[in-house]
Amino acid sequence: MRFRKFTIKNYKGIQHLVLDLDRQPKSKVFTLVGLNESGKTSILEAINLLENGVPVSQRHTLIPKREKMIFNGTVSVEAEIEVSDVDNAKIAEFAEQFEIKEIVPIHYFMRVRLYQFKDSVATNARNYSKISYQVKYKGKHKFTELRSSDEDDTHFKKLTRFIESELQPSIIYYPDFLFDFPEKIYLSEDNIEEDSEQDIHYNLVQDLLTSIDSNLTIKTHLVDRLQKGDSGSISALDQTLHRMGALITKLVFTSWGKIFKNSFGKEIIVKCGKDEQLKPFIEFKLKEGTEQFDIKERSLGFRWFFVFLLFTELRKNRKSESGEIIFLLDEPANNLHSTAQQKLLETFKDLVNKSFLIYTTHSHHLINPEWLEGVFIVKNDALDYNKEFEYDANQTDIHAIPYKRFVREHHDQQTYFQPILDALDVKPGLMEKIESIIVTEGKFDYYLYKY
Repeated sequence: MRFRKFTIKNYKGIQHLVLDLDRQPKSKVFTLVGLNESGKTSILEAINLLENGVPVSQRHTLIPKREKMIFNGTVSVEAEIEVSDVDNAKIAEFAEQFEIKEIVPIHYFMRVRLYQFKDSVATNARNYSKISYQVKYKGKHKFTELRSSDEDDTHFKKLTRFIESELQPSIIYYPDFLFDFPEKIYLSEDNIEEDSEQDIHYNLVQDLLTSIDSNLTIKTHLVDRLQKGDSGSISALDQTLHRMGALITKLVFTSWGKIFKNSFGKEIIVKCGKDEQLKPFIEFKLKEGTEQFDIKERSLGFRWFFVFLLFTELRKNRKSESGEIIFLLDEPANNLHSTAQQKLLETFKDLVNKSFLIYTTHSHHLINPEWLEGVFIVKNDALDYNKEFEYDANQTDIHAIPYKRFVREHHDQQTYFQPILDALDVKPGLMEKIESIIVTEGKFDYYLYKY
C-alpha cells in the first residue's frame, strides 16, 4: 500500500488543502518550500494527525485561527491509499476464514480522522476507513456488499481491522532530531511503560536487530543471554553486539564521510550490561582511536546526523511494517552548514528506496533540482511577503501549490520560487571574488546562457 493523496480541512490555518502525491511523473520525495509562518509545519502536523490523533485536552488547538472565538464545524484529515495486487492477495487469504471464496480487488480506500466542534468545544471524534467490499461466500452465486453502515457486520469490521493493522503503511513525524540520545537504553519492558522516551529507543534497538536478522529479538538474543552469563551465551551476545556496532558504523560513517570527510578511524561500539539494580541496558559509544565517547559528547551536527540515520534507515526495516511508510521531516539539518545540507540530499535517495519523504525547508541548499516534480510552494494569504512582519490572522489560509503551476500562474512573485532558482544557479556570497556575472530572470534564461 502507499499514500496517494491527503486532503486537509479546517486544520489551524488551513481551510481546504489537497496534497497530491500521485502526480506525473511520480516522485517519492516531496519538498514543501516556504518562508517562516507560511504554514509548512501545519501541513506536516495535519498529516501526522491522521496517524496519531490528539488527546481531548489539546483538541482546541486544532480550531482554525480565524474562528477561535466561535467554531461550529469539523476538522478533518483524509488520506487516499492505493492497494496493490500483493495487498489484495493477503486480504483474500484473510477473508477465507469467513467462508468468503472470492473478493473483488480493492484499488484504493480512504482513511479519515475528524473532530467535530460546538462553540469551540470538541464534541465528537472519529477515526475510520471508508471501504466497500464486494464478496462472494462459499455456496453462494451472487456477490454481497459489505459496508461500514452495516453496524452489525462483523466481517466488515474484521477485514477493515486487518487492513488497518497489518497492511496500512505508517506515517512517522520527526519535528527535530536534536533530542538527547540516552547514555543507556534499558531493555526491560517495565521501563517502557514508565518512560515514552525509553519506548522510542527500545524500539530502535529492536529495529537494529531486525536489520541484521529478522529473527533476532531483544529478549531472546540480548537480555536472556546477558542473564544466563555462561561462556556460550556471552560469546553469542558479544557477536550480536559486534554485528550491531558494525552495521551502525557502516550506516553512519559512510554518509558522514561524504558530508564531513573526517570519519576515518571512527566506529560505533555497542555494549550491554546491568545497572546497580541489575536492570539490563545497552549503550552506544563513539570510538576515535583509543578513546570512547558518549554520543551526546560529540558535535551538534554529528548528533543530529547520527539520530537521523538511526531513526529513518533502521525504522524502514521494522518487521511489522507494511507498505511504503511516509517520513515527515520539519526543516531537516537547518543546523548544518550549506555544503552538509546539500550532501544530505544524497542520503534522501537511499532513504526513499522503501519509503516516501515529505520535508519542509526555506533553504535553497536543501532543494534538489531533479525533484522539482515533487516541490510544493506553501503560501499563507495572511502574509504579504513584501511586508513580512505584517500579519493578519483573519486572512489566514494556507495553500500548497505544485511548483511548476505556481511559476506559471505567479511568474511575478519572485519571493516564493526564488529558493528554487537559487538551487539552479549559485548566488555569489559577499566574500566571493567574482569579476563578472550575468543576472538572469528565470531558469530558462539560465539554461540558455549555460548552453
